[in-house]
Order: sequence, then C-alpha cells, then structure tokens
Amino acid sequence: MLAGLWLTAPALLTAWLGPGHDESAAIARSLAVMFGCLILAGPATAIARGAGAPGLETATFGIALAVDVALSLVLVPRMGPQGAVLAMTLSIVVAGLWLVPTVHRRWGIATRPWLVATVAPRVLIPAAVAAGLAVVGLGGSGDSRGTALRDLVLHGAAFLSTGGGADVADRRRA
Repeated sequence: MLAGLWLTAPALLTAWLGPGHDESAAIARSLAVMFGCLILAGPATAIARGAGAPGLETATFGIALAVDVALSLVLVPRMGPQGAVLAMTLSIVVAGLWLVPTVHRRWGIATRPWLVATVAPRVLIPAAVAAGLAVVGLGGSGDSRGTALRDLVLHGAAFLSTGGGADVADRRRA
C-alpha cells in the first residue's frame, strides 16, 4: 500500500488539489518511505514488549529521537520540510537497524528467512513494481485533474494486477 502511495502521490495530489503541488507530492512520497521503514521494525517492538523487554522499544525510540533531532538541525535549514522528513526517515532506519538484529539475536529469530519470507514479498516486490511503473512514466502528476485521475486508474490497475505484493507470502503459506 505504501509503495502504491509513493507511486500515486503526484497524481493523487493533482487530482485532489489541482496542478502545482510538486513539493507536497515529494513530501508524501518521502513519508511513504518513512512509514515503510517504520513498519519493518514494528513486529520487533511488539516481540520485545510482549516478551517483557519494553526497554528495547524505549531504547529504539530514544535512538530515533536523538538521530532525528541531530539530523533535523542540519537538514531542515537546508532542505525545509523535505529535510524534516529525511531526518525522520533516517532516524527510523538507524533505530530499526539496531532493534531488529537485537531482537532476532535475543529470541533466536533467523534474520535471513525473515528477510526472504516477510520483507521481500511485502516490501521489495511492491517497491519494485512502483519503481518500475515510475520508470516507464506512470509516476507523474499529469497537467490537470483529468489527466491525474486517468493516471490514478492506470496506476491502480497495474498495481492491483500484481497483487501489490502484499499477500504473496500469505498465499504461498495457504
């Protein structure tokens, strides 16, 4: 879903607000990436909390906060709102890169099978589909609301035809 939002953000904002909102579309795309990164660490926080180790989750958000504040001080004056989103995204990536391996080691979860069975079908496949559609020119905003609506229909049809990758792992297990 977030890969779909990344792909359709320019057309969605043009259909909604009309042309001329490229910065908003760029920020929406960056937020989709940020939330995608956050989702990857989500199960690890649930495992830590459920296993009685909420300190790991607290440490994760402490790391993210420290990185976000430090990067925001540098990036926001240079890049404005896009710098704020970039700082937030990088802070979540850094914190997640600490948390996921920590949880995997502590509770004996094999990282490679998790990457192959969970991350690849749910994150990499939809991201590849969205990137591929953008490369062939289906990621633009159009010059009018009508063009943007047409592009949204095409994006949706193309993305849904692949299943969006969201349930590939679930179908494989069934």
